[in-house]
Amino acid sequence: MSTHELEQRRAALGAELRQVRRAVEKNLRAAGGRLAHSLQAELDDLQKQVAALAKKADALSVQVVRCTDELSALRLQIAAAQLLPSAPHVVDFPERFAGVGAELESRDSWPVVARVFGGGPCARAGVKPGDRLVGIDGQSVRGRSLGSVVESLRGEVDSEVSIELDRRGEVQTTVIQRQQLAKVPDGYVPG
Repeated sequence: MSTHELEQRRAALGAELRQVRRAVEKNLRAAGGRLAHSLQAELDDLQKQVAALAKKADALSVQVVRCTDELSALRLQIAAAQLLPSAPHVVDFPERFAGVGAELESRDSWPVVARVFGGGPCARAGVKPGDRLVGIDGQSVRGRSLGSVVESLRGEVDSEVSIELDRRGEVQTTVIQRQQLAKVPDGYVPG
């Protein structure tokens, strides 16, 4: 073979070698891309799983806080019941009863009128929200449980109860005739 032929053959082999090298590199890039794509898909899936677990942990955390709050409230109720074992509670909100037509709340060991039901005995007697109830039938109510006070205000239809109210430092006594009251969604009405 002549030198020229050898040069041509060498040039042809060089071109063929470059083509093979390009094909190998292309295949490696494609394989690497598939591998990278596969790894990215696995990473995305793991991230979704971690996010789902984080949501579940957050939900459980909220439930734990709620349960802790409920437990604390129950402990307070138990402690209060142990301190005042003979004090009745307002546990009965009947459909009908005879009463004075006022809702009470406790403030600084005193029962205070929270609201007056329209058309009821207290409304007709001029009782107002914020009035502090200081006595029932001549007896002080300071320190009595709200349940005990409520039970004293309830009674027979048309029976009377004397209440002492403190309105901004001025105490007045009012005799109220109990009336049949019926439960409605927003409280009670005469009837």
